[in-house]
Amino acid sequence: QWQGRGARDRMGEEVDAAHMLEWFLFPRPMQYARIGSLSGGERRRLYLLRTLIHRPNVLFLDEPTNDLDVQTLGVLEEFLDHFSGCLVVVSHDRFFLDRTVDHLVSYEHGKLGPRYPSPYETYMRLRSEAEAPEIAPPSSIVGEKPPSTATKERPRKRSWKEERELEGLETHINDLEMRKENLLADMAASGSDYVRLQTLSDQLETLERELETALERWLELSEI
Repeated sequence: QWQGRGARDRMGEEVDAAHMLEWFLFPRPMQYARIGSLSGGERRRLYLLRTLIHRPNVLFLDEPTNDLDVQTLGVLEEFLDHFSGCLVVVSHDRFFLDRTVDHLVSYEHGKLGPRYPSPYETYMRLRSEAEAPEIAPPSSIVGEKPPSTATKERPRKRSWKEERELEGLETHINDLEMRKENLLADMAASGSDYVRLQTLSDQLETLERELETALERWLELSEI
């Protein structure tokens, strides 16, 4: 039976299995329940704990906000605050990324882009600065004619309509992410009601497609 070697609590102190279970929202009376009696969300939380309890050196999380309920995500974020290993997260949830990682990198058109520090706003600013066209310094050669400005291409600015669209997208994205959290919470509370779980899962899939489309458009407008 595991005795807690290697696992640490919020203060960095080694703890036993019972305390780790309490940290992951399994109170003492619940720790003797059969796994078969746990809800879907509780089982996912338990499987996550089984991985984290041995303090891996490298941890990969693939779209964790799709599979974990809000309570579990909160505990996971707190655990990761004290995680000293290498964490790699694949996620469309920029708020979770801001909360858990130090650097961001995008995967677009089949390849990885450059890495920049988080949070997401800093990443976007540095990326935009790096991708901005360089302005050539004025020529110091005597007699050289300055380049013609008649055909010089100026960087396009966002139109008033695009500015309004960008503002609306930010509100829309926040609304979609809140709806996603609510759906995940509803799924966690559905227990073994598989009909309801399937309905909620279909709604979540549709919402995630809508969220991805909105984020892509937001990224497109923010780069203008």
